[in-house]
Amino acid sequence: MARKRFNQDEKEIITVGAAVEWRNGSHWHPGRVVSEIKTDLGWQYVRVEHTGPTTSTVMRGDTIEVHPGSIRRPVAD
Repeated sequence: MARKRFNQDEKEIITVGAAVEWRNGSHWHPGRVVSEIKTDLGWQYVRVEHTGPTTSTVMRGDTIEVHPGSIRRPVAD
C-alpha cells in the first residue's frame, strides 16, 4: 500500500532547487524540486521539474506531482 507521508530521508532532500530523482512506474528520472511539500486530502506530494531528456511519457521541463516512495537522492553514475 502506498504511503501518505514522506519519510524522514525523503523530507531531507525536498528543498526547492534540489536535484533529485523521481520514479515513473519502474523508471527513475532526474528532476529538480520546484515546490515545498503540499498535502491534498491527507496525501503529501511535491512538484518536481523533469530535467532529463524527453521520453515517450514525459517531456523535458514538465512539472510532475511526486508522491512518497517515488523520490530519492540522485544515484551517482
